[in-house]
Amino acid sequence: MTPSDERRKHYRHEFPVLVPVEYTIQTSGENILSGLITNISASGLCFLTRNSLEKDAELHLRENRYIPFRTAKVLWIQEVDGKRFQVGLICNN
Repeated sequence: MTPSDERRKHYRHEFPVLVPVEYTIQTSGENILSGLITNISASGLCFLTRNSLEKDAELHLRENRYIPFRTAKVLWIQEVDGKRFQVGLICNN
């Protein structure tokens, strides 16, 4: 699946500004990484990060008033500008 695919179960809500999110990769411990959420739906979200993530990586999302999810799986990742990556997640809860 890529960001251009529009086969969605739920409506995607675009944020008027980029919303910060912190996360950890479940297999790597407590190294806190960060990103900026660009959009969210009832089943997932998309964010920008400087960290290259592996497809199917399990993430723990740190508490954030904008997102109800705590765990997620990377569905796709795409390099944006040589410095950042756009990441699509499906959220588990």
